[in-house]
Amino acid sequence: MTILCVVDLKNERENMEKVVSKGIKIDLHIHSEYSKNKDGQKVAENTLNNLAVLVNGLVENEVTMCAITDHDTFNYELYAELKKEELKTQLSQQLFANKA
Repeated sequence: MTILCVVDLKNERENMEKVVSKGIKIDLHIHSEYSKNKDGQKVAENTLNNLAVLVNGLVENEVTMCAITDHDTFNYELYAELKKEELKTQLSQQLFANKA
């Protein structure tokens, strides 16, 4: 399972306040193309090349945590790319918060 967490961990107390007062959205069941042996065409577009589509969808829908739950496999390259996207998202959130 690959977990992408798009929460700014800089200030734990502030984050806990957000969770308590606002709640968080999570999606703990996303498959990538690596599940195509069981999911077929449903996941054909869920590739590394389309990772930005996933991340943008998560951000637009205010999903703060997700898990890639591929069947019988773990792909390190996908995990590494998700971690890079997580760091980019955290950085842009921090920059946006500092400008506000």
